[in-house]
Amino acid sequence: MGLASGPHGAKATFRHTFGKAFRDVASLTHAREGAGVARGRTLAVLDGNVLVMATPTSVATFDGYVRVLAHALCGALAAAEHVVVVFDEPAHLTAAKQEEQARRDAGRLAAAAAAASPATLRAPCDDDYDAADLLAPTIDVHDLMTHRAARPRLHDALCVAVLARLVADPPNVGAWSLTFDGIDARGAQRPMDACRAPGVVTTHPDRWVPLLRRNVPIGEGDVKLTDVCERVRALRRSGRRDLRLAHVRLMLVVTVDTDSMPIELLAQSRRLGGGLDDGDAIDANGDGDVRTFLCMREPPRKRRRDGGGGGGAHFLRVDVRVLHDAVASYLMGESDRAVVATVATAAALRVLVATIALCGCDFVKLSGMRADLVLPVVRDLLAQGRLRAPVDAAIRAVVEAYASSVSGGSPQLRRAVGRAASCTDAQVLRACWTLNYWDGREATDLGAWGFARRCAQDPERCSCVDKSPLECQESS
Repeated sequence: MGLASGPHGAKATFRHTFGKAFRDVASLTHAREGAGVARGRTLAVLDGNVLVMATPTSVATFDGYVRVLAHALCGALAAAEHVVVVFDEPAHLTAAKQEEQARRDAGRLAAAAAAASPATLRAPCDDDYDAADLLAPTIDVHDLMTHRAARPRLHDALCVAVLARLVADPPNVGAWSLTFDGIDARGAQRPMDACRAPGVVTTHPDRWVPLLRRNVPIGEGDVKLTDVCERVRALRRSGRRDLRLAHVRLMLVVTVDTDSMPIELLAQSRRLGGGLDDGDAIDANGDGDVRTFLCMREPPRKRRRDGGGGGGAHFLRVDVRVLHDAVASYLMGESDRAVVATVATAAALRVLVATIALCGCDFVKLSGMRADLVLPVVRDLLAQGRLRAPVDAAIRAVVEAYASSVSGGSPQLRRAVGRAASCTDAQVLRACWTLNYWDGREATDLGAWGFARRCAQDPERCSCVDKSPLECQESS
């Protein structure tokens, strides 16, 4: 999930190039304390799918899951007075995401079936189960989690149970609010023949239900993370100072999915474009800027042979405003605040994000493209004034320059980079679609954006994923 990983991926490249925006912290509380912001002025927004998936394999029962999740959320509540956990809404996922999930599920389910015991094969594989099934001794919740169709009811049941547990035995942290966005309040008690109705389940419905009510549902949790923060920012700008949320100064966006980096960069660019910046919500008491930290859970570090290094799981804290300004200054060759906020800078950032997507993400991948190598190409083309065209044309210019940029590398690297020259119309269109999707503007006519279009003659056997819309229409 997310962007292409590894030493040449976007995360590693950004951390190496824009290091002042990144910092390792031991916990969310340390992330907040490093900003000098009080817990009562902090909001944490967590990716619920990541939270549930992080349950140790040694925990197999439903009650065990509830215990682990409650403990994790107590840690989040120790860092922030307000915690929101967001979940995907499968019925509203873009078809492009469903296509990507289907590819991943095919391999995962085959492996799970080969390794499953007779007992675990009885785990539900769809929505057709109830609370009694979840508590059955033969059910391993990890096996249930391998079936995407079974997860929403499990998520509902877990969140309802965790909320009830924490209300009955509150964490000793002072005032707190806990909200689940994308959960059916009936949990596992929902009749098996009843449609799922995801909504907001919270300790403070008067505060969070109106704020998170959407006219157009958001299917993907990664996009919801930013949406929740933007809604709280809008509340601050509304001048309604009677609500505790209006005093929020720090937002912790907690996930492991690296596509949150471009999503947050684009959100910051939009705020600058609207003249809002992170300092738009300074109140009458001079309470300073609203800041957003992307907090990415990192695995334990290995100890070096000399005994140094090592350590348990921690978070990589990314200061979104610092990262945005560093990227903008790198691209434009200027660090002046006025330059960072220009229309030209916003356009340059969009080209970079589109080409980073092309290096590999959930929606598109051009073999041979690497984030570490494409970053200076984009910068050089901007300096030469060669990226003033529309985004699709700019992407092609980057790809062409990239394909001819490596001459002194190894033969293997030259072959890999050379493969990028085979970029198709469909791949460029997909990169443009991904850019807009991450920027909060989803195009629903996917066939016009390089994705599979079902052919009229044989819809079940259509394989137009790598064809342009015109080619696909011709094949039908």
